[in-house]
Amino acid sequence: MSGAAHDARRAMAARIKVLVVEDDDELRRTLVEALESDGASVWDACNGAVAERILFDDGGHPFDVIVTDIRMPGRTGLDVLRSLRERGSTTPVILMSGFADGAVLSEQSASQRVVLFSKPFDIDDLRTAVLNIDAVVGVGAPPHGDVLVAEDDNEIR
Repeated sequence: MSGAAHDARRAMAARIKVLVVEDDDELRRTLVEALESDGASVWDACNGAVAERILFDDGGHPFDVIVTDIRMPGRTGLDVLRSLRERGSTTPVILMSGFADGAVLSEQSASQRVVLFSKPFDIDDLRTAVLNIDAVVGVGAPPHGDVLVAEDDNEIR
């Protein structure tokens, strides 16, 4: 990435606050480092229960986007999504899964402001989605349940 492009990316990310929820320590660190290198303010959680404490305890913390694995021990990414929506939050959520089956797709497609990334994915695609989350999920648009599926395998998509 050129110096000018990197500076533009950092300026865009500087106003973004992200929560990354992933039980795989290595992937979580990679995502955090990539988003922080873009200039985003990044919090992280190793599972859904920790994420919900960050989101809801002590008045909670407002985030511009939440990036979460779907399948984790205990509280899943879908549990976090449900908790957010039950509390009236419209915070955009990027769901990541290596096992996105029909039930998961059906549930998340009925949700608002949700994007699905199937693992493995290109980290730069995720970074771009985070930096452009309002365009990706349609900021200010009425909820309509549209879903962006980023998957290069036609059969899986």
